[in-house]
Amino acid sequence: MMSDSVYDGLDSRAGVWKCLQCDNMNITSPLKASLDSFETPNNLNISDITSPKNPQVINGNNIHSTTSTPKSDRQLPTQPKHAPKNKIKQSLKVLIVNCRSIVDKKLEFENMVNSVRPHIILGTESWLKPKHYTNEIFNPVLGYTIFRRDRQKQNGGGVFIAVRNCIVAQEATHLHTDCENVWVKIEIQGSKPLLVGSYYNPKEFDPHSLEELKKSLSMAAKSKANVWVGGDFNMPKLDWSNLAPTPDCKNKSHYREFIEILNDNNLTQVGQDPTRENHILDLFLTNNPTIVNRASITPGISDHEAVLIDTHTSARIKPQKPRKIHLFKRADWYGLKSHIQDLHAHLTRSNKYESDTVGELWQSISKSMEEGVKAFIPSEMSSSKNKLLWIKVSLKRLNRKWDKAYKRYIKDNTKTHKEHYLALKHLCRKETKQAYQEYLEDIPNINSTPTEHEHQHQQYKPNTKKLYSLLKHAKQDSTGIDSLEKNNKLHTSDEDKATALNEQFQSVFTPKTPVSLKFLAEIKVQENADTGKEIPNETFSPHDPMPDIDISANGIEKLLNKLDPHKASGPDQMKPIVLKNISKELSPIFSKLFKKSLQTSILPETWKMANVAPVYKKRLKVRSSQLPHNLSYLYPV
Repeated sequence: MMSDSVYDGLDSRAGVWKCLQCDNMNITSPLKASLDSFETPNNLNISDITSPKNPQVINGNNIHSTTSTPKSDRQLPTQPKHAPKNKIKQSLKVLIVNCRSIVDKKLEFENMVNSVRPHIILGTESWLKPKHYTNEIFNPVLGYTIFRRDRQKQNGGGVFIAVRNCIVAQEATHLHTDCENVWVKIEIQGSKPLLVGSYYNPKEFDPHSLEELKKSLSMAAKSKANVWVGGDFNMPKLDWSNLAPTPDCKNKSHYREFIEILNDNNLTQVGQDPTRENHILDLFLTNNPTIVNRASITPGISDHEAVLIDTHTSARIKPQKPRKIHLFKRADWYGLKSHIQDLHAHLTRSNKYESDTVGELWQSISKSMEEGVKAFIPSEMSSSKNKLLWIKVSLKRLNRKWDKAYKRYIKDNTKTHKEHYLALKHLCRKETKQAYQEYLEDIPNINSTPTEHEHQHQQYKPNTKKLYSLLKHAKQDSTGIDSLEKNNKLHTSDEDKATALNEQFQSVFTPKTPVSLKFLAEIKVQENADTGKEIPNETFSPHDPMPDIDISANGIEKLLNKLDPHKASGPDQMKPIVLKNISKELSPIFSKLFKKSLQTSILPETWKMANVAPVYKKRLKVRSSQLPHNLSYLYPV
């Protein structure tokens, strides 16, 4: 219910409004006061208040304001209870972190990322070398694509950008210059693309690094895209409130040149909180500061605090499709075998083995197999949420306490709060390492005690499969297809790389000739006749004639039993574990199918399909970042 003051206010305003109790439309008189003075629980929208001269649209209907009150039976459809979600909730979150050797702080980095869950991570001082595998340092479970540039000649340094796997991003190598920076390009919904860079300035006075940064920013500005640059710029003597060097600065000309670079490229520094002692070293620069909602400081993993940027920019999301996982341990194999036997009986009774073509027969078999797997083998959908199994609820609770203690310390800056914050910081690091150690020990099941039955029969063995799998994947990088060079042009986008690979594969395959073997034989005979060579009436072979091919059900069953159940399925989506478990029931069906295919010389279309993937040659088996871009070093598999 609205109060009398609200009704009086509405009476002095021109517009169309609707009572939520009776659901009737009302017309008010000309506007005399501001709408901001109203406080009402009703759904009164500013867009619903209009001038009498202009029509107003409410809930999809055109309503023209008049001087008379509408009839009570003229009602408008009510708004849906659940409005669509605002796209601003999908905004990008950026984390700027100074690692100072991420190799030594791997667990702390994973714990921080798991707590903050940023979409983009700009890292500096990674201290990585080419010998470090990406999956060894950045856990793939977190769900990030890593773009890194390591310092080659000296120790230290190194930058990287981590982008969520669901975001369409590609490395912008054309923006890389002779300084420690790395760039990626991200597609933005309904707007121009976004260029994101991570930069590290190794020392306060480094004219060469600043000059190379200027070149990189100039090229980024020419692309007419939104630009984000974050990292450790190492400018402690810069007063950001006045945008000038401090009086005690020894290299004022160097600082003025940096400020001039920012002005030339229309870049604005967003964060205003110190990240190391009382200095603002870690910056976030953008040429469009209106898309930044908030910049805050969060505890880091080195002597620098991390910078967290909240924006209202939505990237083009590539959703991770849930994958169906069959639970073969709970499968009803007897039911599936009975289903296949019924299929064989139906095909025999209906004479489909003789009447149907090879393609139709295979379609019936594959469809029945798919229905049987769906009915007798339970399945579940894989979760798209990336999480670390060793981070328990107690560790998350401790992280929140640490974060609250840090905020109290920053706010009050007292000795008591500082000691409490540092104590929680050391405790959190200790608990993080201990939780990860317990997780590793639980993988091979070393600490578990065997049961009496297992001990007597010597059946207990540590499960080392998961541990070896963890170590194996840590030494492998799955970074996709690197940039490819074709005709002296570097292709970086997915579409261009796919086109280049298709053209390369087509060039190495022999095209199918449209001429039949019979026609080629007739040409050869005519050629011998034209040249006067003798044409034999009969052709004799010194070898014995090949007997008829017999495809028996027993032979097919033996071959199906030799299948490796751990292998993946092909384009026909028939899993080897299913084929092996029902080999006896499938063998007579496949025998009929193979015989008919051999007699008619026809193969089902699915059998002609194959998954082709580019694989580097063995003699060039090195890291993807060191591989040459030329396509001649690839061959299809």
